[in-house]
Amino acid sequence: LAPGDPALAAAFAYEDACIDHTGDGIHAIQFLSALESMAFTEAEIPRLVEKALRFLPEESLLRRAVADTVRWCEAGIFAEVREKIMAHYGSENFTDVKMNLAFEVAALLLGGGDFEKSVCLAVNFGQDTDCTGATVGAILGLLHNGIIPEKWRTPIGNKIVLSPEIIGIRPPATLDEFTDLVTGLKDKVRLVAPGETP
Repeated sequence: LAPGDPALAAAFAYEDACIDHTGDGIHAIQFLSALESMAFTEAEIPRLVEKALRFLPEESLLRRAVADTVRWCEAGIFAEVREKIMAHYGSENFTDVKMNLAFEVAALLLGGGDFEKSVCLAVNFGQDTDCTGATVGAILGLLHNGIIPEKWRTPIGNKIVLSPEIIGIRPPATLDEFTDLVTGLKDKVRLVAPGETP
């Protein structure tokens, strides 16, 4: 909805996230949305992470977790990076965003733009693996059109399949149709300042 406009992307992210997240959960989504927005115009992952840091509160533990992770990744050793993240930001709550956002950033940096390596790193960090793997894959998909190897696409396919418990909606049949639906909202969805809505 906001390619190349990270401030707008972060604002949209806030409106979505504040419905069911709070604090660091909202800030992490704003960070990722800004990073994804900038991925339309900036191809270097370290630069994207650096620029997206401004969307995290200055003195927050979440920002420190990302900044520390960037520094730890300079050595390029997965096991050491994971050990440091867990020692400083690990949690018994497998969904803790400080730990998982650090894993995502580490996977992007250590993966060097390679889709398979990056997604596998994200998942191998452990914890909230479906979210970390999906987030890393989405960012790489934005950066490099057609990056997902055929051996990953074939078993998954292009159809949208919902759990049988989800009823009362008619989703698009394919990922392509869903993508068209979302990008078609770009000129229809807007933020309304408080007080303007009757």
